[in-house]
Formats: sequence, structure tokens, C-alpha cells
Amino acid sequence: MKYLTLEEILQPCIRQNWAVGAYDTCNLEITQAIVDASAADQAPAIIMIYPHHTPQAEWPTLLRIIEAEVERAHIPAALVLDHAKTLDQVEYALELGFSGVMIDASL
Repeated sequence: MKYLTLEEILQPCIRQNWAVGAYDTCNLEITQAIVDASAADQAPAIIMIYPHHTPQAEWPTLLRIIEAEVERAHIPAALVLDHAKTLDQVEYALELGFSGVMIDASL
């Protein structure tokens, strides 16, 4: 599955004066809630994984859950790594097919 880039998700918002929610998920139930709410609103979603909540070793499994739910609901979605703290996290996310990363360089 190919996720949309943040630019692809956000450009229509600028032209049409509306917003897209960005939500962290760490399991099936949260993912279903995000996807179902987006589908009900006929809106795209920005689905994020926060490394502090989901260990890197679990990302592939969580991605399969996200992909299945996005395909089930037929919604456009971007997949973003939220607050990456290390270059290893960024590289791994990009290898897995994330469409964007947000780097937290506060430390």
C-alpha cells in the first residue's frame, strides 16, 4: 500500500479552507476509531506512530493493522512517524514505507 504524502493530504485543505486531523495509534482499536471517523466525515487521515508508545520492533505489525483498516474503509491516508528521536528511527520508518517523519530534536 502506498500512503499519500503530507503535501498531497494538506494541499486541498489550503485551497478549500478545512483541516485534517493527525492522530497517534498504537493498536487495532485506536486505528479503527481513527479510520472510521475519517470515513464517516469522508475525509483523509494522518495516522501517526509515536515511538515512545510503540516499540520499534512492533512497527511492522502495527503497519499491517493500519494498512488493513485504511484499505477496508477506502480512505486516503498519510502515515507519519511522530516525534522521532533518533536517526535509526527515521531510517527504519522510511524503509517501512512511512510517508513522513516528524523529528524531535529538542534534546
